[in-house]
Amino acid sequence: MVPLKYIFRSLGERKSRTIMTVVGVALAVTIYAVMSSVAATMVESFRSTGSPSEVVIAQTGALTLEFSNIERGSHSYIQTLQGVANNAGQPLVSPELWLGCILRSDQHERDVSVRGVTDIAQRVYGQVRLAAGSWPGPGHRAAVGRAVAGRLGLDVGESVEFEGERWIIVGLLDGGGRVYDQEIWVDLDELAAAANRLTYSSYTVVVADSAAVAPLVETVNEGRRFPLTALGATQFYSRTGGMEIFMAFLGTFISLVIAIGAAFAGMNTMYAAVASRRREIGVLRALGYRSASVLMSFLFESVMLCLAGGVIGLVLGVILSLVPIDLPLLPSSHVGLGVPQVLQSLLLALVVGIVGGGLPAFQAARLRVVDALR
Repeated sequence: MVPLKYIFRSLGERKSRTIMTVVGVALAVTIYAVMSSVAATMVESFRSTGSPSEVVIAQTGALTLEFSNIERGSHSYIQTLQGVANNAGQPLVSPELWLGCILRSDQHERDVSVRGVTDIAQRVYGQVRLAAGSWPGPGHRAAVGRAVAGRLGLDVGESVEFEGERWIIVGLLDGGGRVYDQEIWVDLDELAAAANRLTYSSYTVVVADSAAVAPLVETVNEGRRFPLTALGATQFYSRTGGMEIFMAFLGTFISLVIAIGAAFAGMNTMYAAVASRRREIGVLRALGYRSASVLMSFLFESVMLCLAGGVIGLVLGVILSLVPIDLPLLPSSHVGLGVPQVLQSLLLALVVGIVGGGLPAFQAARLRVVDALR
């Protein structure tokens, strides 16, 4: 193979083209690393929400829980379904009201999801615990998810306003990075009164055994007494986050488009290198270097160029991950780059280098000595 010293010297001779190629690859890798991390975090947040022994019941045909309206008279029907678990003789059925509200605090205003619950919710939701304070209850007492509290700088004892009324924060909810961290929980009846709602939005039901989930879902879906649809909680939350996850993956796709542009830029750089070094290629071939050695030297040059951009892009990605990101359904304001994202980003840079340098390298290898020295 051609000596590495010669390859690195060649990179330095085309500074402007080299810098442009490195910057293009770095930009693509930065966007890919950050957006793929956001997508992975969102996917994990939704997929980990809900237990295999939980079932979510909503109105048939409702696009989201906010548009779901269930008669309150259905509560006793749901409680008597076969397979529903009990705790101290009380069916583990949590009636709930979902609202999308504009939350106002002293310094912020933003859209939030508010879930009206009853006391039974503490025993239904095994994935939610109190990080501080107490559970919500009568008296306009609210518990705030840690993601909402972190973004808005809220803490126990402060007050917020939504639905035209003031609510005192009495607790902070920790959902372990799940969807619950994005919510505010309040007393169901008080939220219904504030919003003038006479119906429920959904039920979350715990079954005695995960094997009883399918029969219970089938019973609810086939029942004619109330227009209800049931779905396993894990499946429900995975579907709920479909649009948000799609938007995150769209950012990843955009970065791949930029990477294609970077590959063409690299290809242009390497074609220019081949054109300007025809005599050098002829001398190398005359000195005994085989066409395969010339091919590998140009390909290695392209790969090194793009890997340099990839490393710079990863560094920029790490820096960006330290900056707070305010996305509605992101469980944290910071997104860390995991090992898979780092390896995928470097692989992306490697592929760009191979694709961008492959054709020019083949062209250099196919040059005949006589033509190159002419």
